[in-house]
Amino acid sequence: DEKVDDDTARAQMKEAVAQWNSIGHVPFREKDKLYKEYKKILDALYSRFNSNRNRSRMVNFTNTIQQIGEGNSDKLYREREKLARSYEMKKNEIQTYENNKGFLSLSSSRAESLVHELDRKIKKLHEDMVLILQKSELIDQLLEYEAEVIDLTTPILREISAEKEMRELEEARRRYRYDVN
Repeated sequence: DEKVDDDTARAQMKEAVAQWNSIGHVPFREKDKLYKEYKKILDALYSRFNSNRNRSRMVNFTNTIQQIGEGNSDKLYREREKLARSYEMKKNEIQTYENNKGFLSLSSSRAESLVHELDRKIKKLHEDMVLILQKSELIDQLLEYEAEVIDLTTPILREISAEKEMRELEEARRRYRYDVN
């Protein structure tokens, strides 16, 4: 079920790990097949848990940004810049991991486990980058909305200002006529 909360997903993951650890000895011929099934289930649970966390992070971020952005586009621009720096850092980190993978020899089991760990980290960084892009798009939408509101209200404000100037000018003329008479 996609609408499982974090605690339930975490409990399901722990249950799968405990069940795997309790199995004990497995015939050698079945070991790889069972391990692949186990990893597949665990990956699905982790993916569900991670997507729930990302969804809740976006909701929290949306609320925070809307509070920050109310009439203060400077803070939105600063947040956007912070996200851009974070995106670049993650991109550089991926390049470093990819470079490090090139130095590892797949002939040893230790190197294979390191490559799998690097792949897992790279995947996580890519997911983080997608979340950063979603956050950046949200800020861009808010900034565009503010710009549209400003574009719409500027003529109205000019008109109000012109009307105010006209009233002040009329008041000055009346005072001048009064002073002359």
